[in-house]
Amino acid sequence: MTLISSQDKVVQQIISTHSPDTNLNVDEKALLSMAIDILCKAISKLNQDLKTELKVSEDKTQQQVITEELAYTIRKIGCELSCNCSGAGGMKSITLAVFDKLVKYSWENKLVIALLAFAVNYGELYLLWKLDATNPLTKYVDQLKLLLEICEQETFISRQETLISGLLEVIMRVTMTIIELNDLSSYFLCDKARLSENQISTAVYLVVKGIVACSSQSIGLVNLQFMVSNTEERNKCTELTDALETIHVNLGQMLTKCKIEIEKKQFEECYCMVQKLLESFCPLKTNNEKLFTMLIRTEDDEPLFNGVTNKKESLKVLKGKTVILFISDLDILDEEINEITERVSTPVRPYEIVWFPIVDNPMIEKDVIEKKAGLMKWYSLHYSVTLPPCVIHYIKKDWHFEKKPVMVVFSDHGKVVNSNACHMIMLWGNVAYPFLAHGEEPLWRNSKWDLEFLIDGVASDEWLKEGNLACLFEDDDWDWIKKFVCAMKDVVGEGIKLIYVGKTHRETIKKVKSCEWWDDHKIRRFWARLDNIWYSKMKSCESIDKDKTFKDVTMLRRCRDNNEGWTVIGQGSKEIVAMNGKATMEALDKMKRMPSDVMSKRVEALGFVGLWELLAC
Repeated sequence: MTLISSQDKVVQQIISTHSPDTNLNVDEKALLSMAIDILCKAISKLNQDLKTELKVSEDKTQQQVITEELAYTIRKIGCELSCNCSGAGGMKSITLAVFDKLVKYSWENKLVIALLAFAVNYGELYLLWKLDATNPLTKYVDQLKLLLEICEQETFISRQETLISGLLEVIMRVTMTIIELNDLSSYFLCDKARLSENQISTAVYLVVKGIVACSSQSIGLVNLQFMVSNTEERNKCTELTDALETIHVNLGQMLTKCKIEIEKKQFEECYCMVQKLLESFCPLKTNNEKLFTMLIRTEDDEPLFNGVTNKKESLKVLKGKTVILFISDLDILDEEINEITERVSTPVRPYEIVWFPIVDNPMIEKDVIEKKAGLMKWYSLHYSVTLPPCVIHYIKKDWHFEKKPVMVVFSDHGKVVNSNACHMIMLWGNVAYPFLAHGEEPLWRNSKWDLEFLIDGVASDEWLKEGNLACLFEDDDWDWIKKFVCAMKDVVGEGIKLIYVGKTHRETIKKVKSCEWWDDHKIRRFWARLDNIWYSKMKSCESIDKDKTFKDVTMLRRCRDNNEGWTVIGQGSKEIVAMNGKATMEALDKMKRMPSDVMSKRVEALGFVGLWELLAC
């Protein structure tokens, strides 16, 4: 408590004389690096990782860092520490004397200059210890400084070094933290800018005081009698270490908050840059190659992987072409990749596809990315290239990527012409080129809602082309299935192809051979196609409440989600008729009650599908 309560007046005195010269250019990190380097070599008990924790540019020489004026200041403070710490002054008066010589330096400068001055003194002492005692020159100097007598007390010296190293380590860490806070505050307004001068000056004062205490102990290594008698100074070292540890924790918390705020601002700035790049891009001034270079932001000249040649490629392969960014996570199935390949397969493709895998650390998932990319007969972002977090954020927020793959289409000039053409491509393939956002409506106008369209890419059976009557169905109720199959055969006979599109009773159907069935592969493709139809209609249809295709698909998806039965009946190019299980059985009951001659005439006039649709109303 004495240490904390008595220092306020001293700190205010230091603040009153603090008059930094903005023209002085001191490289704090370089000076701190020198001090740590000297002390880590001289004191083995110091944490040797301290040097690696401090990032300093290696291209600066000592002459560039230390000017003549700065060298003179370091020498003066070194003399202050070595002379007064020998017994000519108390710790408080020596500390104030050091600050008097540093009035025109910033708080950060004061720290590193004082620490370097101490390091130089200690380094000289270390050199005397380590030089061969048989050397005539060092022998007499050692004797005069009583170093040989001290060296015989290795245990005692080891204890003193432990005391010094503990205090020095926290001094260095506090210094590093203050320098880092200062660097960050000059870049952004953050918690450092809201720190009071009193907080910083108090921390600097205690650091310098700690340096003075370390100097006193190191001088004591020259005079054993002084060291033994000065137990009060050693207690102060322990007290200072504890106080500086507390300060380091507090400053560290402020530094963490500051970094979080800076990262948040940098992220927001980056996101705005990406937003501006993609949404305000001027097609008259540049091309898509430049856009993708700015978007990916990598120093790799060949950031793409060619899935056909298995070689890396530069972004030049995209120049002047329509480009589809295929965006997915690593959970995409190999089967899904194969489906896309089928839809875009053509001898000459007038566009390029680039896979952007959304993953936090591509290098960790290297093997998975390589495997997936090898299946793709197009380009992908090489696993060594990491998309910036702000780009991933834009993809998720503005292009609405969650789990389902997204295909963003860029024109040859780099303009986004469709923020998601995935459904369009999966439904129509290359027919939909150039995949414009407003291009789905005309595609729908030229498409028929028949069985061939419904199961395109799902099943390629020849019976479709022959115009045979077919019914797809599913229900989890086995009794319903038996009644439905029997009723349908009673009404239509063997002239209808019944296909079970479910999994629950597939094995039973295989055994009794009551109808045909689809495997998991076809079932997954079927529902994926229905989902694509639904999303496409949601995106492009103006009168969605009147659209029969949308109504049918919505009903089928609802039955799937609620585990309800459903049927789809179609024949050739005629529109399909979709019903839920209940409506299906009601229509069959109506047919069974209908006189055979009446039904024959209606089937002849309307066709079975037409009559079925009439009964469904």
